[in-house]
Amino acid sequence: MTHDFFDQTQVSALLHGEHQTTLAALADLDRFAGQRTPPTLDEPTRAFLLHLDRVIEEDVTAHFAFEETHIFPRLSEAGAAFMVEMLQAEHDDIRPLAGRVRQAMVVFLECGGIAPASWKTFRTDAQSLVAQETFHVQKEEMGLLAAISQILGEAEDATIAAAHPKRKDA
Repeated sequence: MTHDFFDQTQVSALLHGEHQTTLAALADLDRFAGQRTPPTLDEPTRAFLLHLDRVIEEDVTAHFAFEETHIFPRLSEAGAAFMVEMLQAEHDDIRPLAGRVRQAMVVFLECGGIAPASWKTFRTDAQSLVAQETFHVQKEEMGLLAAISQILGEAEDATIAAAHPKRKDA
């Protein structure tokens, strides 16, 4: 049986899948926020904003919490506290930025339109979120996923994977 780099463990496969979903949403957000003038909030745009809000919320709550609860302590114990400190600091920086982006989208949806001044602030925050989160995901893809296969045995991998929110919902 052959494995690619990302499904060496169940946990890394789960995280890799979430990273791919996040990167796709960030690319969509980047295109959306790249518009110079506020878009009209027609039904497809409203559905798009609701989808983005859900993906961003899942990323900065469930995904981050899973890593912080189940992966970061094990990495620290294995001697990679430097990696944990860097990734945790990035989580701490990304959360409030994601919160501002999500809050702006909620306001847009509730108001039924986007004022030019609000759009300018949203664009700045959204573009910052895209840059920070993309760089963060790249680090996790290159470092965290490789480290997981080094610190988790098969039984621990299965136990942690079973605790993943997406596995609990299945």
